[in-house]
Amino acid sequence: MTTPKIYGPDGIARETTVFTTTLPTRFFRGTMSPDTVDMQISIRGGPFTSDPDLLVFEASHFTFPNPNAFPEGLDLSPGQNLLEIRAVSLVGSLSSPAIVDVTLVQTADIGL
Repeated sequence: MTTPKIYGPDGIARETTVFTTTLPTRFFRGTMSPDTVDMQISIRGGPFTSDPDLLVFEASHFTFPNPNAFPEGLDLSPGQNLLEIRAVSLVGSLSSPAIVDVTLVQTADIGL
């Protein structure tokens, strides 16, 4: 099973994406193997879940969080936010997780 890839702010899809932002909410998009039947997400070290409110996918593309459930995007906590996404194949195989490591820097912290 192929590891999903997540687009970074530079528009390049990678298995591991690391960046810093001052935006407190954000959507993430990516690609996965076409034989994927389920996607699972772990937010900030939590258990992996297949919650359709958190992750929506179709064909070979996914978005989290689901824009219908979170129209403003995922709320980022100040500091490090570790997000992991893995794919599940028809036979139940799990991919290695794709990782987003995004650090939210609050505006007041800039320039210190």
